[in-house]
Amino acid sequence: MSGGMITADVSGKADTVLTSKGDLATWDTKRVRKGVSATNYTGLQADSAIADGLTYGATSRSTLTGTGSILYSSSANTLAQLSAGTGEYTLKMNSGGTAPEWVDVSAGGATVSTLNAYLSSDFSTTETTATILTGITFDLPTISGGKCFIGFSCTAERSSNGGIQNYIATDTSGSDVAIAGSGRGAEVNSYALEPKYNLASQAIHDADGSTISIFCWTGGGTLTYKGSSTGEKGTSMSALCVG
Repeated sequence: MSGGMITADVSGKADTVLTSKGDLATWDTKRVRKGVSATNYTGLQADSAIADGLTYGATSRSTLTGTGSILYSSSANTLAQLSAGTGEYTLKMNSGGTAPEWVDVSAGGATVSTLNAYLSSDFSTTETTATILTGITFDLPTISGGKCFIGFSCTAERSSNGGIQNYIATDTSGSDVAIAGSGRGAEVNSYALEPKYNLASQAIHDADGSTISIFCWTGGGTLTYKGSSTGEKGTSMSALCVG
């Protein structure tokens, strides 16, 4: 070879090993024929475990056979395809954590539950320590791994000036502090002789079947939460639970 050009007579040299279209000449301990792969679209790859150091292996083109298919590894150094899923299905990992799969979320992927409770008649108390607001409570659903967002709102009034306070919990001691949502009433100034309040509280709780209640107290005088007996649902509690 001189200047990049073959100048010696090499006729017959390649013919001794190359016998079919696509064959390659490679080297083991001597020049050998590497036959073309019998599988279309495979690729030539280095492999030290093979005598001549080369092997044909799968490629994305040889693995993906359908529109919308997804390429993934089914094991070490092994390509596989996940065929296109049904419309509106969601991609997730299988329960064994070994391969992706398509899941119909609407048929059982998520559990959603809603709860609503209204105070049917007025509730009054003169307690200055936490007491249950009788007449408005509910039991959360049991959803494995689920969470509930709980909201409480009310219209209340007090027989004398001062504050009111309430919180959402499952016990009077307040030990359920992880979910306690508290609120302090804001006095509406136009009702000086009989102060009125608008108040809201929120909390997040595990969807574990717990009974949720409102605990309230007053800074003095008689505290009254307005019920729905007048047609106004002035005091209500709701929950949205998802798992």
